[in-house]
Amino acid sequence: SASIWYDSLRTPYIETTLELAALCLRDARYRERGLAVAKAEIDRAFDKDSKGRLLLKEAWPVVSGEFPAEERLLLVYADGLSRAGRSAELRRFCEDAFESLQGASIMLNTRLAKEYFAAKEYAKMLRFVTECFDRDRATDDMINHMRMAYIRANGSDAGYEDSLSAMRLRLR
Repeated sequence: SASIWYDSLRTPYIETTLELAALCLRDARYRERGLAVAKAEIDRAFDKDSKGRLLLKEAWPVVSGEFPAEERLLLVYADGLSRAGRSAELRRFCEDAFESLQGASIMLNTRLAKEYFAAKEYAKMLRFVTECFDRDRATDDMINHMRMAYIRANGSDAGYEDSLSAMRLRLR
């Protein structure tokens, strides 16, 4: 059908755009152009709801190492914002993506958790990682950062293991 034909052309196009944007983002002289290319492709690659939030066309796999081209596009854009030092914008972008995509991108979720930690927003990070845990979207890296955030927010790790155990029990 026409849809299958269109999708067969779309993925290589996104891959080429990803390569271009990633190359631009590595060099500070072209970073803003790379961000613009990545943002324009995000706008083309995703359907949006009436509020302008991104919509998934199909569920993304949870298996590590399997990243759809659209997810890699979001990751390249996030990397560009990070390299440009636009931390607040990066957090907003990752928060919007988390809400819009229902936490589908484990890699973006991990980046957001690290951004909260770097910004010393420990309570926000703890709530976020707990929500990821509840959705079965938490990574070991997030949990390691969560421990450090817990200690910084509470002054010690007293009670941390109990909190982590309670989260694990909810998943069963």
